[in-house]
Amino acid sequence: VPSLVDLVDRLDGPRAVWVMVPAGGATQHVIDQLATLLKPGDLVVDGGNSRWTDDEKHAKQLHARGIGFVDAGVSGGVWGLKNGYALMVGGDKEHVDRLKPVFDALKPEGP
Repeated sequence: VPSLVDLVDRLDGPRAVWVMVPAGGATQHVIDQLATLLKPGDLVVDGGNSRWTDDEKHAKQLHARGIGFVDAGVSGGVWGLKNGYALMVGGDKEHVDRLKPVFDALKPEGP
């Protein structure tokens, strides 16, 4: 999609938007935009490599608008496709549970 506005408009609610952009200013910019576009009950997943203190800030920022936040750091690099990767998930249990089907779909197949 050409913009976050278009993305949000195309998703049925309650929405879950997975963000994977470089840590720092780029992530903050996307979170700021999503905070104004999403509605209470929607979720944001940060799958990038944001600093944990930034994740806490983003969670509070979104929570103030009734939007959930889940941090889902991915580790494994290009080797993760073949050997498996680590998905480190943090957030309110209700939000993590809601996203469990997504996390299950992304996990690598075992031997």
